[in-house]
Amino acid sequence: MFDTLHGLVHPVLLPPVMRFNLPECVEKMADIGEALMGKQLRSQNSTALAGIEFLEEFCESLEMSVHLRDMVQDASRLPEVCKMALNDACLLTNPRQATCEDLLKICEEAW
Repeated sequence: MFDTLHGLVHPVLLPPVMRFNLPECVEKMADIGEALMGKQLRSQNSTALAGIEFLEEFCESLEMSVHLRDMVQDASRLPEVCKMALNDACLLTNPRQATCEDLLKICEEAW
């Protein structure tokens, strides 16, 4: 739709999607956070959140685009993108059910 390579979207959407999914899979996200940082913090939730922040900072340090606005020039197209995303098979295995409104919030966070 926007002629963007799939792999370039990961550093943009992965952290907001991880934050969205966090309530449904705190332990798994904490494991990811620990693997990224090489340490645990006081709680699984804080380890998970710190891991997500670490991932964001890592992508920025590689000078990768971390903002959706760099790929989608017109924010008015986001609702259309989210409606299309509702039909993506990946949502079937996502840890947390997502509505179009949820997806739009993720996109806005990534904007």
